[in-house]
Order: sequence, then C-alpha cells, then structure tokens
Amino acid sequence: MKKSVVFSIIILSCLQLVVGQDGISGTIRDQDSGEGLPGVTILVEGTKNGTITDVDGNFRLAAVADDAVLSISYIGFKTQRIPVNGQTSFDITL
Repeated sequence: MKKSVVFSIIILSCLQLVVGQDGISGTIRDQDSGEGLPGVTILVEGTKNGTITDVDGNFRLAAVADDAVLSISYIGFKTQRIPVNGQTSFDITL
C-alpha cells in the first residue's frame, strides 16, 4: 500500500474515535401530559452543534461524541444537562 493510503486510513480511524457515534435521536415530553414538546432546544455543550424538537417533540443530532453532554432548555422549564454516555436514543421528560 502507498503511504498516502495508509495515512488516510489512520486519519479516518482517528476521526471515528473523536466523533464517536453517527448521531443521536430522541423525544422530549411533558411530564404531566406525556405529550411531545415542540421547539425544545438541544445543544451539545462546548460545541455549536444543536437543534430543536419538531411538532411531536422529536429531535436528531449528527456527530455527537460518546462523552458529550446535552443541554436541554425550554421556556418555563428548568434547563437539564444529560450525559450521552454512548447512548444513541433518548426519551426525556421535562
């Protein structure tokens, strides 16, 4: 193999370790009604990676590290910090 191919394989392997998983998804619900909450902000702390929930309370985030912490905020609710801990699916109640 050429050195450039080997180097590329090593770099791609390292990127996978840094980024971790392909992404995460989940639903954020109201504790009292069980309904999905639209417009909840989900941010990966220390990054610019974030999203909001759809009309049913569902969200998806790409390229989230296994050791990341999610910051979940919504008007009228206390902000929650949730460690990813390698999970890919979340069911969060506010």
